[in-house]
Amino acid sequence: ALSPEPPTAQVPRVLDLAAWVDAWRRTSGYPDETDSRDAQQREAWARLLAKDALDRLTHEDFRPVFQLGVLGSPGSVARLNRFFVEAGEEDLSRFRATLRDVLHGEGRVEQRLDRALDKNSPSYVPGLGEGVLMKCLALVQPERFLGVYSSDGDHGKARMMEMLGLPPLPASLSPGTLAVRSNDALREALAPHM
Repeated sequence: ALSPEPPTAQVPRVLDLAAWVDAWRRTSGYPDETDSRDAQQREAWARLLAKDALDRLTHEDFRPVFQLGVLGSPGSVARLNRFFVEAGEEDLSRFRATLRDVLHGEGRVEQRLDRALDKNSPSYVPGLGEGVLMKCLALVQPERFLGVYSSDGDHGKARMMEMLGLPPLPASLSPGTLAVRSNDALREALAPHM
């Protein structure tokens, strides 16, 4: 008797990026009026998140940045909303200090992200996760950070890297390093098309 053939491994579909970008440019109508509005909104939020403006940042000012889908959604924000509802002035000061450190601090951005994402760190703010922090980095440093905020999920950086045929990053990397290196790998792959 013949034994059944072993199942073939699923090969991820690799996007032909050049062909896709070419088709998108021909059919999208880019740039249009929404692109102009998005650019203006990014500039307004970047001013809100500027180093010299963070001392005055209120959670009411910050809420549209993380809650509206404008310029992309950072994912679930229920914990951050709850933090702001329950936060006292000391908590809000820690939030501003953490955001200032991640966006404008000294040292490597990967290390600054790791401090903010470490639940045992004094910098940790519940709900101020990778998605929100990467969106803020993309707002203040659009030349460096893409509008792809989370590493995981169907729309995350790891999935996009897979679609482009890029090698996966080691799971042993810290969350901040993973966030930055996946951003950098995607930016490098997209650079010829930008």
